Amino acid sequence: MTEPHFLIIDDHPLYLEALQSVLLASFGSCTVTVADSIAAARAKLQSEPADLILLDLKLPGSEGLEGFMEIRRSWPKTPLAVISALADVNVIQRIQELGADGFVHKSQGR
Repeated sequence: MTEPHFLIIDDHPLYLEALQSVLLASFGSCTVTVADSIAAARAKLQSEPADLILLDLKLPGSEGLEGFMEIRRSWPKTPLAVISALADVNVIQRIQELGADGFVHKSQGR
């Protein structure tokens, strides 16, 4: 069995490192790839599919939910969880309606 491959898309280096550390500690044997933009994520996903995508909603060059929608549309079968500092119930409900498989608030612990 192959090890799981995670893609984290976030523009904050410290948060990327923290989430990467949590995944590596939790899963032991896994691959974690990081991207700081939708364009970088697209390039990485085209060369190596992920088993789970963790996507920050607020990214440079991406307005509103457009980055989320692009990733969801391009990789509809890949599980996609949103990680965000936004706590607006309407936003969370909307991304779930649009196909998010989960939501992780950035204030949550390990």
